[in-house]
Amino acid sequence: MNKQISVPDAMALAAQYARDGQHDAARKLLKQIVALEPGNKAARKALKKLPRATDRSGDFRADMASLMQSYETAPIEDTLKLAQRLAKKHPNQPMPLNIQGALLVTIGEYSAAEAPLRAALALDANYADAWNNLGAALRRLERTDEALASFERALSRAPEDPDALYNRAGVLRESGLLEEAVDAYDRAIEVRPAHVPSHCELGMTLRMLGKAQEAVMSLKNALDLDPNYIEALEELGEVFLLMGIYSGAQEEFTTAARLNPDSAYTHYRLGFAHYKAGDTDQAIKAYERSLEISPDTPGVLHYLDIAKGNTSDRAPEGYVKQLFDEFAGRFEYSLVDQLGYDGPAKMLAMLDQYSPDRQYTHGIDLGCGTGLFGVKLKPRVAQLTGVDLSRKMLEQAAQKGVYDELIEQDIAGAMGELATTPELIGCADVVIYMGDLQPALSAISAASAPGADIVFSTELLEGEGDFQLLETGRYAHSDDYIQRMVADAGLEMVAVEHAPLRKEQNRWLTGGYYLARKPA
Repeated sequence: MNKQISVPDAMALAAQYARDGQHDAARKLLKQIVALEPGNKAARKALKKLPRATDRSGDFRADMASLMQSYETAPIEDTLKLAQRLAKKHPNQPMPLNIQGALLVTIGEYSAAEAPLRAALALDANYADAWNNLGAALRRLERTDEALASFERALSRAPEDPDALYNRAGVLRESGLLEEAVDAYDRAIEVRPAHVPSHCELGMTLRMLGKAQEAVMSLKNALDLDPNYIEALEELGEVFLLMGIYSGAQEEFTTAARLNPDSAYTHYRLGFAHYKAGDTDQAIKAYERSLEISPDTPGVLHYLDIAKGNTSDRAPEGYVKQLFDEFAGRFEYSLVDQLGYDGPAKMLAMLDQYSPDRQYTHGIDLGCGTGLFGVKLKPRVAQLTGVDLSRKMLEQAAQKGVYDELIEQDIAGAMGELATTPELIGCADVVIYMGDLQPALSAISAASAPGADIVFSTELLEGEGDFQLLETGRYAHSDDYIQRMVADAGLEMVAVEHAPLRKEQNRWLTGGYYLARKPA
């Protein structure tokens, strides 16, 4: 050790060597410190934490150079085999294990990637890149909390690692922590200004927050860097739809479709942009092209019906499930904070007025979402069950701690399989994804206890007919129709109220709120 450097400075330098993966240099320096100060416990402890000495017998340096060259130039399958072979040859070295895990993540083998990455970290807990790769695998496995913790471990060791910064921002966005995600993307862009995905996903996050102008700026930054970046073109199209700039949305989705002609999703969204711009014929063509590419794309048939003026009996289950899986992380922020939704409070007020002081043994919250209604109902229900099609919404609901059971199923299916007979059934903002209510109300009536209260809300139909499929993809129902369906299901209507439901493009929609009861 250079006599001009102090022991504390040498310790700091050794720590930096270790963080950078220069373990041999760190080991050499720490040994020199121990030679000078045999009683230096910190140096001895740091030595023990380092991976065991480099295996020179198999020419480790040459092997690692060969692995890195393969990583940069060879097919993934060949490099993966090489990494696996070198991990066995050099069992004390974390690098081949890390590369093996990174490659498994790249090819979508996320579960398989976890073991080698954890093995690498067992050898070197300070290996920032391995923490980042482990986070990437856990994120894809939807183990969100663990993924976030892994990215934070990576950043605690390498605070300016651009990949870990970007990946952490993505997990925050997916978790609905949108303001935190914006800050995280800003930091990622500060470290790596020309990273197109960071600019694009920042724009997406700003759109989710309703900050349309800022979103446009971020997305244009992405497209300045790469004019053909399809995700940014599509996202800019979504922002223009949000802003009501339908010609702009058409332009962006048209460009995206030209660049990506075999994407069912791109043609689906192009069709939606055409429809909003009033070009129904082009919308139908785009929807039909989407179905030609992939007949199973959720939502396309639903919106094709809208464009053709057809009213189906209900929204496709796959469409509703996908819609709310994608919406789960930001559901409450969007619905409550941005759109002023307070339907659960209105329905609870109906129960308070027409069933005052009644306590229920078993209640069902159908289409429970994130649990907004469950929180209101729980004080009056001894045992509360939540039902929803969306698994991610149920994950959010579980965090409320108010449900005794959560079921991933549709309404009719869930009601047909109940082990108990509920005395309270709630449906908050759920039947708006059904046109024909007869199957659901019949199932509810058949499964509920005598004297059960059934409280639900609809979007009120402002026109003639029983129900109508709206251009939003939701259904509106008339009062007369609701009254008939309730009676046909063998229920009695107790109360009907009309009140604001939520905002739609800065205009309040009128909701129908209903309390029905099964005869005792």
